[in-house]
Amino acid sequence: MPELDCRTEWNHLDLVLFQPKGATLIELKFFAANSLCDYTGKKLRMKGGPSKKNFDEYECAIEKLRTVRNAKWIMQCGDIASAHLLLAYVDSQDSAKTFGRMYDGIASDRTIRSVRTIRDRVLVRPELNFTCKLITVNVAT
Repeated sequence: MPELDCRTEWNHLDLVLFQPKGATLIELKFFAANSLCDYTGKKLRMKGGPSKKNFDEYECAIEKLRTVRNAKWIMQCGDIASAHLLLAYVDSQDSAKTFGRMYDGIASDRTIRSVRTIRDRVLVRPELNFTCKLITVNVAT
């Protein structure tokens, strides 16, 4: 779509698509646990697993989208057509502590208009499942 005006990292938003009916705003969150290794490649511990910090980042992204109409730059967009959070996470099949426990149950409420699961527990390696959801946020007026 060459005529579509698309900006990345615009006014602290990951992706902004400008259209005649207003801007579509998209925040991106990808959560995965990775092995932290020493210089020889020996695994030391896991880094970046499910935590309160991850969930706080998720909630901050939702709140940023929900309250975006309060931003000074919003008039440059014409209006807000829609606001979305693309949430993706990878879980180990053999771990008791998973991102899925935190995010699988996300549902519509006063803040979230809809949740559409794009992929649910797709095997990406023998031990890893990938999940991706498109969360549409109710933008405060």
